[in-house]
Formats: sequence, C-alpha cells, structure tokens
Amino acid sequence: MRNLKLTFISILLSFSFLSCTNNGDNATSTLDSQERDLKFWQEMYKGKANFDRSRYDKAVSHFERAVAIDSAEAKAHFNLGDAYLAVDSISNAQEQLGIALSMTNDKNLKSTIYHNLGTIEQAMANASKDKPEAQQVCLRKAIEHYKSCLRLSPQLDETRYNLALCIKQLKDSEKQQQQQSQQEQQQQQEQQQRQKESQKQDNQLIEYAKRKEKETQNKIRVTYDHQPKLKNW
Repeated sequence: MRNLKLTFISILLSFSFLSCTNNGDNATSTLDSQERDLKFWQEMYKGKANFDRSRYDKAVSHFERAVAIDSAEAKAHFNLGDAYLAVDSISNAQEQLGIALSMTNDKNLKSTIYHNLGTIEQAMANASKDKPEAQQVCLRKAIEHYKSCLRLSPQLDETRYNLALCIKQLKDSEKQQQQQSQQEQQQQQEQQQRQKESQKQDNQLIEYAKRKEKETQNKIRVTYDHQPKLKNW
C-alpha cells in the first residue's frame, strides 16, 4: 500500500488568543475554549511531526486525540485518515477521509481527499489481480475518485497519470476476463463433448455385451436341443 504516493496537506499552526476581558462564566468559557484549541493544535502539530518522521503509529495516536478534542475540524479527520493509511488500516482510513470530505468546502482539501481515496482503491485493485471482478470494482471506484479530484484541480499531473493507468488496467482486466471466460466456455464444451463420446462408447459396449450374451444363450440352447435323448427303459 505504501508504494503509492500519499499526498499530505501540511497544517500551519496559528494560535490566536482572545483577550479575557469578560468576568464570570463568559471568561471561564473563553478560557476553556482557548485551552481546548491549544490542546487541539498541539496534538495536530505532534501528529504531523511524527508523520513527517515516518513514526506513523505515534501520528495516529496524536491525530486521534485531536479528533477527540474537536471532531468538527475536517483537517483533523483528513490527517487521521492519512495516518491510518500509512499503517495500512484501510477501512479506518476510508472512513476518516469520507468524514473529512463531507465536512469541508475547501477545494484543495477536497481534491486531495479524492486523490487519496483513489489511491486506496487503486492499491486494493493491485492486490486483487487474481480476482478480476473485485479488481474491476476497485478500479472503477478509483477512476471516479480521480475524476472528481481533477474536476477540482485539473493541474495535478500525478492524479492524471493514476487515472490513465487505472483506465488501462480496467480495460486489460476486462479483456483478460473475457478471454478467460471464452476459454472456460470452450473447455466446458470440450468436456461435454468428451462426456457424450464416452457415453456413446459405453452404450456401444453395453449393446455389444448384450449381443454376446444373447449369442451365448442361443448356442447353449442349440447345443441342448441337439443332444441325443436317452431312452428310459
């Protein structure tokens, strides 16, 4: 899975502290909000730092904490999805990327999510070469994801290359499956023909055996009829 390039959006940390001029509950609420934001961005920073150092397990842990702190932040789900992808947790990666996609209107982020979803399906297709039908399902999904990505960001050459590759792989797979189906059909017809010939030979042998049995019975009857009858004095 990791041999396909992952596109990771860097998160720029910017902390804005609101002044606590209000008193009482409002001030406490603002402080709690600031503390939550601070913890969120700390986890995001640590997650990205570990991801960049290929410490993917640690990155997953930090991004999971970030999502737990603020589940409404699309980039947190996106980063967690990419971290899951890096540790080959495919279903979790797809889930988090799907959540991020549904939450954001950011054109660049959406195109990157579509690209990564396409990458996942393409890798799954490559792992299903011995199962043409499953491979084709994955390739069709990858093609749709890549097309969605290019509608938003037409300049992405890597996505365009992956799309062209998937289209070629799908055509090759469909052609191979068709040839395999024709071969199987031909083999089935040949097997049916052999069975018919074998049945025909069996029937001929049965008829031959019946004739021989009948001939033997006739010979026995003729021999018996021609034996001299002994007088009974």
